[in-house]
Amino acid sequence: MISTRAVSGKVSAFLRLLLYIGFGLVLVVFIYLSGVRFYASDTTPVVDRQILTGLIATVHGYPINPRSLVHSGIGYRYGVRLDGGEALVFVQDIRPRPIGSPVLVERLHHADGYDEYRMSADKTPG
Repeated sequence: MISTRAVSGKVSAFLRLLLYIGFGLVLVVFIYLSGVRFYASDTTPVVDRQILTGLIATVHGYPINPRSLVHSGIGYRYGVRLDGGEALVFVQDIRPRPIGSPVLVERLHHADGYDEYRMSADKTPG
């Protein structure tokens, strides 16, 4: 006769294994789906480049994790409100800028339809 303790131990080990496999699959799918967008801008060509003007609306320091300061250094993530609309785009830069200052932002349009924004290397307007 099989003891109930042995059966319940095997069942719980099997359920634990299913839980680990399910968690692993969810993690792999999440990494795959998020990674596709990160690498899309590197692999697809830029088909259009525009210089836009805007005002800095928000400023946040990055990175949040102090351990990553060793690799990336300190920078700023700006929320820039573009002129001619209510669009707020986020760009990163290492130079400090005050809220309300005018900036030039490059909009890079990729072949897959992805738009990327970054601070322009041109001089700031005004």
